[in-house]
Amino acid sequence: MKPVSSPFLLFAGSGLLPIVGCGFYACWVAVWGQIPFFWDNVLLGSKYADHFYQNGWGNFLLPLPIDAGHPLLFAYYLALQWKVFGKTLWVSHLAVLPFLWGIVWAYWGIAKRLLHGYGLAAALLLLLADPALLAQSIVGGADVALLCFFLWAVYGVISGNRRLVALMLPLLCLVSLRGMILCAGIGIGHLLLYPHAKQQSWWARLTGLLPYYIPALLVSAGWLLYHYHHTGFLVENHTYRHWWHHYQKAGILFMVKNAIVCIWRLIDQGRVYMYVVTGGCLVYLWRQNRKSSPPAPPQRSGEFTYGNDRQDSTNGLCSLSRWLEGILTPFSAAQKQYMALVFTLLLCFLPFLVFRQMPLMHRYFMPFYALVIPVFLLLTGKVMSPKGVKPITLGAVVFLISGHFWLYPSPIANGWDATLACLPYFAAKNAANKYIIQQGIPPQQICTEFPMVSGARHTHLTEVNNLQLTAFTNQTLQTCNYVLYANVSNDFNAKELTLLYSDFIPIASFNHLWITMQLYQKKKPD
Repeated sequence: MKPVSSPFLLFAGSGLLPIVGCGFYACWVAVWGQIPFFWDNVLLGSKYADHFYQNGWGNFLLPLPIDAGHPLLFAYYLALQWKVFGKTLWVSHLAVLPFLWGIVWAYWGIAKRLLHGYGLAAALLLLLADPALLAQSIVGGADVALLCFFLWAVYGVISGNRRLVALMLPLLCLVSLRGMILCAGIGIGHLLLYPHAKQQSWWARLTGLLPYYIPALLVSAGWLLYHYHHTGFLVENHTYRHWWHHYQKAGILFMVKNAIVCIWRLIDQGRVYMYVVTGGCLVYLWRQNRKSSPPAPPQRSGEFTYGNDRQDSTNGLCSLSRWLEGILTPFSAAQKQYMALVFTLLLCFLPFLVFRQMPLMHRYFMPFYALVIPVFLLLTGKVMSPKGVKPITLGAVVFLISGHFWLYPSPIANGWDATLACLPYFAAKNAANKYIIQQGIPPQQICTEFPMVSGARHTHLTEVNNLQLTAFTNQTLQTCNYVLYANVSNDFNAKELTLLYSDFIPIASFNHLWITMQLYQKKKPD
């Protein structure tokens, strides 16, 4: 007699869970539909889209001062939404909603090929609880579109739907340069891990997959060549000073620092819990494999093979492969391939970040935040009993929620656009704006740093660009009459803060919860 499934298991397997997830995002966007553009989304979303909205669709390029080299699919999409439905914050947030729904359904497809029962519900719950995705879903982020296309492409790979891969990868490449890097990683993983037949030669694998990657290759090459022809650079804008620090080549010490920061970003905001549990599960499986494996036969002098099988080559990679195979014995072939794909994608993506002097933002790692969740659930499901998995999963949810409050003291940079800790900033900035208007202080006399510098035209989508403050890149602090400081900025360095505290006096404070914001005025000479 078959065991009777619980109502929850029937609900989890019925396809209603992704509908619930889509409903959550619909309510979530409705609640925060008036949040202004924030952080890099002011440039990558609002400013880019406003350029096309104001100047038409014939020119595919941006003015050089704001050109970061990225393809502009999302900016075109947002500008089109404004033309059709009106240039408002509501429309901007609703424009992101289809991508959020796409993320839910793509992730559901991935999870269904790897997990079942409670694992499906846990995977979707952990995805919805992720701090970076929650924050990006309310600040109008192009990274939401990138994640949507990426997950659909991954689903196409693991499901064997190569036409879906061919459709999604060009869209992924047209969202940002990071999309092109992720596309390359998907291609490498697809070639190494998902051959059509195990007996195929490498040449047969390559020629079998290449037609499905040609659209992405043509789109990427076409954009890069077109952009280079008209601007003189591919991806590194050396024309304007404020871009220089993003494109410097990293030395050895800086590469080590970047590698450490990448690890930090991967485990930050409560995710360390999942990595610790996953690591513990791997150690447990390794120890179990050692107990169950028979002792190796003695090796004769001068013998360099590991057995009679010709596939057991003489290099150390073979023993590593057999060691990993032993640990992952309890998993199906599809689950092993998926875990290897996640690792391959990460290895392909990290050099893009490590070898350059660039800010390493949490949102860059959103694809891996999503892909690691099934790995965590697969390992805990194999090591623990069903009753043990539930509290472990609940602990992961609690840690992710706590991640919104993982704030570091200055001068350590915080990922403000990847956590809901940014929400009090908007109330503080509105209060500062009202004070500046009431006191009649000319905005151009107020110096500040990113992200407070942008005017209302690009944050609130007003017709007139009110409250456009002066960036320090255009004026030194010594020549400023006023300075607006907030801890939400990661760009005030120690020298600037020392000068601020010694040569300026605070005249107004707009603190809200954990956001500190003050307006300073330069001291009058004695």
